[in-house]
Amino acid sequence: MEDVFALMYSFLPLVNSIAYFPQVIKLFKSSSEEVRSVSLSAWLMWLCASFVTLMYGITNLHDPLFIIVASVGLFWNTMTIMITVWKRQSDFLPLLKRSVSAVKYPEKAEA
Repeated sequence: MEDVFALMYSFLPLVNSIAYFPQVIKLFKSSSEEVRSVSLSAWLMWLCASFVTLMYGITNLHDPLFIIVASVGLFWNTMTIMITVWKRQSDFLPLLKRSVSAVKYPEKAEA
């Protein structure tokens, strides 16, 4: 029975990737308004939990398979957060460009 679970566990990185990939693509294609419904606080907590899990695997368990599984989870959590933040900030980039281009700089006097 142990071998069955070990085999199943070895497929988790692939299963995680298959599960996360459509969501990441959907986030990527979403408008900045649609992305506002994503709870960054929840994803940041999951990211912290994934990081602690990975560090526990590296420092305590020294189990390569566990470390790979934890790394894949951490990767997809990070991708979700990065795309969400990027999409939310894309609202502000045009405003920032407009406000910076509207600033009138004094002409330099020739010396």
